[in-house]
Amino acid sequence: MASILKVFLEDHKVLDTMLESFIEAQISHQSTVMDQFNDLKNSLAVHMQAEEGLCNSFSHKNSALDEIIKIMREQHKQINEYFEDLGSFEGNKEEYSHLVFALVNLVKSHERFEENQLYPKFDMLLTEQEKEEVIYNLQLKSKVTN
Repeated sequence: MASILKVFLEDHKVLDTMLESFIEAQISHQSTVMDQFNDLKNSLAVHMQAEEGLCNSFSHKNSALDEIIKIMREQHKQINEYFEDLGSFEGNKEEYSHLVFALVNLVKSHERFEENQLYPKFDMLLTEQEKEEVIYNLQLKSKVTN
């Protein structure tokens, strides 16, 4: 049985590993921190685009999704704003660290929201064929971006 939750959980695990690496590079002042920042930013952008595509394709299934999708989109906007702020930051290291940890907390909170609210709703509302199509397209997109 196909599961939207399972597929996105796997993606969250990859993103969490990237977050941890970024934090570690940040703490230990590694020279790779900007590369990790850009990789994380790009991977999250691809992930969020996949979620937006899912929502755009199937939000008509149930009006109960409207509020969940609205919250998801607002969180995506906030995540993107943090990346913009971090990418153009010119303050001191302590302020930068606060922004980094605020971003990490937001991403972790966002993942929990999706795992508990968004993905289970889609698993419940979509037919098996629709879920298989979504999963196939996500895997195909993942191969193209990697």
